[in-house]
Amino acid sequence: MHRPSRALSLLLRFRVVAALVAGAAMPGPMAAQSDPAETRAGGRWFQQRSGEMAAADRLAVRARGDVIVIGSDVDAIRYSSRVWVRTAVDGLGLIPAMLDREHVESERGPDGWVRIVLQVPECAGCRVAAAFQIEVPRDISQIDLETRGGDIEVRNIEGSVKVLAAGGSVDMDTIGSDVNAVASGRIVLGAVGGSVACETAGGRIELDRAAGSARLATDVGSVRAMSVAGDLDARTGAGSIEIGRVKGSVSAETSSGSIRVIEAFNGVRAQAGAGDIRIGRASGALSVTSGAGNIAVGLAEQARLLDSVLTTGVGSVQVFLPETLALTIEAAVEMFRGHHGILTEFPSIQVSRSRGVIGTARATGSINGGGPTLRSGTGIGHIEFRRQR
Repeated sequence: MHRPSRALSLLLRFRVVAALVAGAAMPGPMAAQSDPAETRAGGRWFQQRSGEMAAADRLAVRARGDVIVIGSDVDAIRYSSRVWVRTAVDGLGLIPAMLDREHVESERGPDGWVRIVLQVPECAGCRVAAAFQIEVPRDISQIDLETRGGDIEVRNIEGSVKVLAAGGSVDMDTIGSDVNAVASGRIVLGAVGGSVACETAGGRIELDRAAGSARLATDVGSVRAMSVAGDLDARTGAGSIEIGRVKGSVSAETSSGSIRVIEAFNGVRAQAGAGDIRIGRASGALSVTSGAGNIAVGLAEQARLLDSVLTTGVGSVQVFLPETLALTIEAAVEMFRGHHGILTEFPSIQVSRSRGVIGTARATGSINGGGPTLRSGTGIGHIEFRRQR
């Protein structure tokens, strides 16, 4: 069912590109820099420095380590960097000399981009870690960040943001336009003023609110999207999917895990290899399938329902119907134990059963004169048609 995403291949490709970038730094240091502050405690060295340059409409950053970008009311691009080096011995005094080498370089292009390379010193027998914080004007139109071996955090940006965190996680909030994120860890997004495309090789994805469409995919982990103004595509190889209110269509797929949708206005396609599927209120065309799990679907009042299918291999199917909705019903239970197999609260739905230790059941009928066809089925289990209360 779930095919591996492009995230892993993109991360591997990034490792090669990052190595090339590190070996060929862009010309020019930051426009204004403070003298580095360097301290030592035992076998651990620490250096901090800062700088700034004139503002630009677009910013690209290539780094190794954690990167934080914050939008504010400043009229320049400001940065601060912290580098830690841990080593057992430094008899030749190589660490201070290594830290003194310039590791922040920039280039201003004619296309409106400012490109910054944040390099981390390397030495044999050392453990090096780095963190960079960049403050930019809030109204910057475009940001492009790539880091390896670290996390990315972006907040309070009016423009679009594209990030690649190879070996880390992504955390963003209050982004005014589109977001594109690829990571190897979790991706957590707050409010996004445009469309969203997220992909991770292994970790959960959370989205609070998107003003456009959203495409969320993880190889392993849960997916949660609370409010999407456009269409939503949510996929995981192994994990649960939780969806709030979606004004467009919903496509949700998991190989192993449950799917829950609170409200969808323009159709739902939900598929679980093994897991329950529950949809609170839905309209449009429904295609809901579970290999092994229960299905519960509520249809919205005044729903514009199209022909729909609800099926599970093993489990029950429950459908909650508004009394005013016009529908044609077809249902089948291949094997059931007990008294009913198919239970309905609508007299116009006629049920036929074969009796025995293991029985089969069929149901057909029309509600309010008939309309789009709703087909429901289970291999082993039962089906219920309930009045929505």
